[in-house]
Amino acid sequence: QYNRLPFGVASAPAIFQRKMETMLAGLPGVQVYLDDVLVAEQPGTENLRAVLQRFQDMGVRLRQSKCTFRKSEICYLGHRVDQEGLHPIEKNLDAIRQAPSPTNVSELRAFIGLLTYYHRFLPNMSTLLAPLYELLEKNKVWQWGPRQRDSVEKAKTVLLKSPVLTFFDPSKPLRLECDASPTGVGAVLSHRLGSVDRPIAFRSRSLTSAEKNYSQIEKEALALVFAVTKFRDYLLGRQFVLVTDHQPLVGLLREDRPIPLLASGRIQRWALLLSDFQYKIEFRPGKLNANADALSRLPLPQTEESREEELPEYVFAIQCMDEAFLPARQLKELSAEDRTLTTVKSFVMRGWPKILTKEQHELHPYFCRRQELTVVQDLLYWGQRVVIPGAAQKEMLNLLHEAHQGATAMKRVARTLFWWPGLDGEVERLARLCHNCTQAAPMPPASTPVNWPETGENWARLHIDFAGPIENKMLLVVVDSHTKWIEVCVMRSATTEATIRELREMFSRFGLPRAIVSDNGTQFTSQQFGEFLERNHVEHLKTAPYHPQSNGLAERAVRTVKESLAKLSTGDLEEKLAKVLLSYRRTPLSDGKSPAERLLGFQVRSRVDTAVPSRRVCSPDLQVPTIRPHAAVWYRNFGQGEKWLPGVVESNHGARMTVVSTPGGNVRRHLDQLRLREVKAETSEAPAASGSAVPAPSPRSPADQLARAAAASGSAVPVPSPTSPADQLARAAVPAASAKSPANELYGDATTSSEPEDSCVPFQLRRSTRTRKPIDRLQL
Repeated sequence: QYNRLPFGVASAPAIFQRKMETMLAGLPGVQVYLDDVLVAEQPGTENLRAVLQRFQDMGVRLRQSKCTFRKSEICYLGHRVDQEGLHPIEKNLDAIRQAPSPTNVSELRAFIGLLTYYHRFLPNMSTLLAPLYELLEKNKVWQWGPRQRDSVEKAKTVLLKSPVLTFFDPSKPLRLECDASPTGVGAVLSHRLGSVDRPIAFRSRSLTSAEKNYSQIEKEALALVFAVTKFRDYLLGRQFVLVTDHQPLVGLLREDRPIPLLASGRIQRWALLLSDFQYKIEFRPGKLNANADALSRLPLPQTEESREEELPEYVFAIQCMDEAFLPARQLKELSAEDRTLTTVKSFVMRGWPKILTKEQHELHPYFCRRQELTVVQDLLYWGQRVVIPGAAQKEMLNLLHEAHQGATAMKRVARTLFWWPGLDGEVERLARLCHNCTQAAPMPPASTPVNWPETGENWARLHIDFAGPIENKMLLVVVDSHTKWIEVCVMRSATTEATIRELREMFSRFGLPRAIVSDNGTQFTSQQFGEFLERNHVEHLKTAPYHPQSNGLAERAVRTVKESLAKLSTGDLEEKLAKVLLSYRRTPLSDGKSPAERLLGFQVRSRVDTAVPSRRVCSPDLQVPTIRPHAAVWYRNFGQGEKWLPGVVESNHGARMTVVSTPGGNVRRHLDQLRLREVKAETSEAPAASGSAVPAPSPRSPADQLARAAAASGSAVPVPSPTSPADQLARAAVPAASAKSPANELYGDATTSSEPEDSCVPFQLRRSTRTRKPIDRLQL
């Protein structure tokens, strides 16, 4: 990455200019053009010091050999600037004076470009160079004659005697003088200093072939519009005087007059444009308006006869049809040759019959409009629209479609100018059959979305797509259309082999689907992928090319995964993906069931569930009693020696796990690996067995031991059937109705289980009068 702006970058000059202007912004009397900085100051001001201080603050270094100070005049951008104003550089004028006459179009363009650089010094440039511009017209044969040579010499002379341009001062009054000639328009912006006008800049241009046909009032109005447009930056928001030598414009475009409603549409548009400016229009005769672009015009003698000829010509232009398409004379000739229009004009002039005959069926469209048809100057009109004969209809359609507008736009234009039967249909047909319009037409409106058919079963139709690259890895996203379950596989590369491998592993967990929907990616359209699905009898449905909306379920799943991953800032991709999938699969959908409940049949447990106590109710039959601490038991020995050894219960871990204290330390045993031990019997036998090992328990069953313990206490306990030690302990823990048995002293009640409170809510009886009794079993 570059640390400095390198050479060769196309936008480097603009970037450098913007940086320089930003650096020196706000400093008075400073003008910047790339690396050329002009600083103007008057005695008592310190503009130069402020500029140097700004450079020092910004870390800019200046080369002293390229800096000049305290100059009364300088050459800047091809001009000589002094206290009087702006002058062309003498050496450039010498180059123009010594330039040879052009010999071809390329040299002529170069010469005109050289003069154009000093266009602000040439008050009559468009008129002086008119013979030269004629040689630049298309298909114009090169012919250098006396008119061209005189034009070049006059341009050189005018440039060498060019006036000095004064500086623009917003505090001084502004005058904008405009004028028009048969070949061009021009303007001069000047300051009124006393009784002298000092020019600021000149502007001029040649008229186009269409503009040369404007009336004189329109040419003069065009000069005003051209002038205010070119000097917009000087004039906008300031009061100025607009000078013209055309008297009618003063009353027509006066600043206190509204928009002229009876003028032509072109004049009205220009009046709206001029309304943006604050001007006062002033009339100045042409002989006194020599400074207004000094356009060389050749005025015709203003005789009474010439004024009489001007008015009918102007009125005729208002009454006649617009000749932008076909000349009126040609339309008259074609209308006279058209048999249908000739008959219609005859009926319009002489009267329509009450009923048309069968031979006159082609006149039915005109018969329906017979009250609105007129004949003006041998042309048939329907209202304000001229009726086009059949021979000219094709040409009119081609002219109408010249800019390749749409059918609606063409019909709007046609409805203001002309008509013939079936015009709208032909316009629409032309727009449909145009090859260029078809190629450039936008996409049609999107059709109404249609959902995929509901499968009604889990894992029947899968929608798959790739997402990424995300952290230099690709994600294969698979979503079930019925349950909305999402599977995401992290892959290093999105190849066909890797895709098949991930799908095979996925199918081993959830089974084979009936169909898979994918786009037209190379991974899914390859022969290998098709054979894989065919072997597993899975239908492959591919969407339309470049239409991701067809696989909207997969696209929405990809969006969900990508947005969720973007919101997680910590962890690697696999860790973040696990969080996203667990959270998504746990979230209920619109029907209240989560994707996990739909597919797996149960709700998966997330970290949110661990923070909320469970409301699950445990049945009393499932509650297992625990042995009370300090109870004497026999525990199973899995090491060498006897299988059963004595011990004392130290504590309980859960419902079935017990810690037993032994002479060799604490051991953990399951409830099935414990037997109750009779303490009294072991105490009476201890002296006889002094110095010997602890005797092994008698081969009696745990049920016999419990019975003997109950007999010693004087309570009757039924002898249980020979079942597992856990069941024996459970039955021994059932409390008697009258008194406590030894078993109850050793075992806790069912409600004193050490199971965590958040995993089971104690069972409560629904009826307070119910009496619970121990199970009465057959005693054998």
